[in-house]
Amino acid sequence: MSRHPDHNDRPIAMSITRFTPLEAPILDPRNEEKLVEMAIERVFLASGGRINDFSTSSPVRALIEGQAFSAAEHLFWANQFVEAVSIQVLQIAGVQRRLGTTSQTILTFTLTAPLASPFTVPQGYLVKDRSGKITFATDEVLIISAGQVAGQVSATCTELGKQGDVGTYSLVQLTQPLAFLQSVTNIQGATGGTDPETIEQTKARGFASLRRRGLVSADDYQEETKSLLGLGSVAHCIGNRSADRISYQLGTAHVFA
Repeated sequence: MSRHPDHNDRPIAMSITRFTPLEAPILDPRNEEKLVEMAIERVFLASGGRINDFSTSSPVRALIEGQAFSAAEHLFWANQFVEAVSIQVLQIAGVQRRLGTTSQTILTFTLTAPLASPFTVPQGYLVKDRSGKITFATDEVLIISAGQVAGQVSATCTELGKQGDVGTYSLVQLTQPLAFLQSVTNIQGATGGTDPETIEQTKARGFASLRRRGLVSADDYQEETKSLLGLGSVAHCIGNRSADRISYQLGTAHVFA
C-alpha cells in the first residue's frame, strides 16, 4: 500500500503487474476435416457448380480427401518446427535432460545368533520392500564382526525416482538365502529420489540458464549455484562490504550453498 496526503491519509491500492507464460505459436491450425471442407468449396466454385457430387462414394471426394490427408501430414510436421528449433538451441548450448536420482538409506542386517567368525554380506546384495516392487542394493561389503549379531550398511534403490523414497521398516525381504542371515530392515526412511525431468521442465530450466549466462543480480548467482549443485540444494547470495563496513563493494559477492 502507499498513502497520498491529499486523501485524508486513506490507503491507495498499488497496481501490480501480472505475468503469464508465452504460448507456443501454431503455424497452421487447420485439420484434415477443415482442409476437405475448404477444398470441396473451392472445387465447386472453380467448376462453376458443374462438379457437385461430393458424396462419400464420389471419385472427386476420394481425390480431395487424399490430397487433404497429404496436406494435413505436412501441416502436422510443420507445426513441430518451433518446438524442434527451441530444443536444438538448447542442444547447442549443452543443456541435457536430468534423468533423476536414486533413493538411499541404511540397512540393518541381523543374524540368527552371534558367530565365532566374521559374517559377510556381499556388495550389491538385493533387498525388497514389503510389496516386492521396490529393490535396494547394498553399496559396499558389510562385515559383521565375530560375536556381533547385527551390522549396518548403506544401500541405493535400483530404480530412479521418488518411488524409492520408502518409509522406515519397509525394506524387509531378503532376496538371497545366506546361512545365519535372519532378517533385514531400514530403521530410517529412504530419501533423495527424484523423478526424471519432463521435456517441458528441461526446456524451462535450459532457457532460464541461458538468461543467466551473464550473472548480475544476487538472484542470478543463487539460481546458478542451485542449478550446479542439483535438485534440493539451497543457496543465498550477499554482496561483500566495502572497507567502511557499511556500503557494498561492487563486483564481488559471497554465495552460501
